[in-house]
Amino acid sequence: MKKMFFPLIFCLIFIHLSCKKESDIIDIVSVSGKVWDSTLQKPVSNFLVYIYDVKCENFHCGYNKIVDSTRTDVNGFYKIDYPRKNYNDLYLTCGDKNKSYTYGGQFQISKGGTYSDKNFLLKKTSVVRARVIVKNNKYPPLYLIDDSDVNSIQIYGLNKDTVVYFRGVANSINGIMLYVNSDYYSYYRRRIDEITLGPYADTLNVTINADDPDNFPVKSK
Repeated sequence: MKKMFFPLIFCLIFIHLSCKKESDIIDIVSVSGKVWDSTLQKPVSNFLVYIYDVKCENFHCGYNKIVDSTRTDVNGFYKIDYPRKNYNDLYLTCGDKNKSYTYGGQFQISKGGTYSDKNFLLKKTSVVRARVIVKNNKYPPLYLIDDSDVNSIQIYGLNKDTVVYFRGVANSINGIMLYVNSDYYSYYRRRIDEITLGPYADTLNVTINADDPDNFPVKSK
């Protein structure tokens, strides 16, 4: 009997390990809360809230993929019960592709299946119609980047008086960055402006002078 005992234990362990899959649930992540528009003072309905994970490999950690998502109800409430399948770090955030709101960042979700209550306070954005005046730009395009969008607007031409559109928050100070550079950055100009926008409206109007040598100096190596 002693000779049969160890082989039997070995076989049972092997069977247990072979049946365990990566898709096995580790715990249930439960998170809920409310999304509120602080500009219009009302809940935001049908707004995307999602969980994404961060994967670490080769001594580097970064965004991996969206693992679960939902949308708020008519009262701005949401709830996600996500069956965790690995121990990657999880983050909760929200947003929309139209950048119609600015939102308060993201939350890291604790491990171990604990319940979390996370609320998002948003600010309604308006379309900003900006007249941009460009003079003597030796290395077009001029790049304009606003607070609410990672994509830059490109304005071509040595001299240009044009209109561009981006998004900003009314009754607030909004930041924009202007920059120009040549190949290998032998010539570059860069400045960050703070633009105060007026009362809330669907479209707000500003003028940006992109040829201010005192605040937008030319630099070269």
